[in-house]
Amino acid sequence: RPYLESGKFMLFTDNAALRWLQQARCTNSKLTRWALQLGAFDFEIRHVPGVENEAADALSRCPVGPNTVDEESLENNIHDPPVIWLEVSGETSGVFCDPSGMSGGSGVGITHCGAIQPKSDDGNVTLQDVREWQQNDPNIREIVAKLSGDGAMFGRLRMLYVIRDKVLHRDLQSIANGEEGVVVPAEKAQILLRRFHDHEAANHPGWKETYRSIKSRFFWAGMRETVRNYVRACHVCACVK
Repeated sequence: RPYLESGKFMLFTDNAALRWLQQARCTNSKLTRWALQLGAFDFEIRHVPGVENEAADALSRCPVGPNTVDEESLENNIHDPPVIWLEVSGETSGVFCDPSGMSGGSGVGITHCGAIQPKSDDGNVTLQDVREWQQNDPNIREIVAKLSGDGAMFGRLRMLYVIRDKVLHRDLQSIANGEEGVVVPAEKAQILLRRFHDHEAANHPGWKETYRSIKSRFFWAGMRETVRNYVRACHVCACVK
């Protein structure tokens, strides 16, 4: 973008509609936003029919050479993966074993095994992250303390919340289906919103779809309003939807 904004340039394309978009008075809101985005650049469009646009076709196609790999060498270089993943107590963790230590026959010898701890990457939130959030939030700590105490004075609270694996869950009246949402502090909402809306795997869904995705897993006070305001203020959604 910095290179294109610095001066005028020529755009060769087989999309003739782009020339119309520059001149038309759009009444459609989406087309208007597209025209405004293109209006930030100083360029001239030159139409090239698709059959003549060989340069663009070459850029979008990976060259394929002759197959020079013989089947015997390919078979000799295929090995079993050295990592074995297991699902343990609903948390993503695993055990890795060195395949070289496995003996033949009916017995299996393992020379080295170790636990692979789950970690948060690419915006994912682990159960350990949630535990730390809850332990550092005074409001959540107070609810956990009341639920852990004796007596019936907090009976209504017990109808709204449940503790599972030392993590506070909001009872969404579907505990039988395992759909109660994990309680998170409101100040951590931005992390979840970026994961469920902005992330490339989420692809910027509408606020209702984003809300349903988060609601099935998490809960915080005022969640519906927070999600709606966040999605409505999303710059990417405003430009392309």
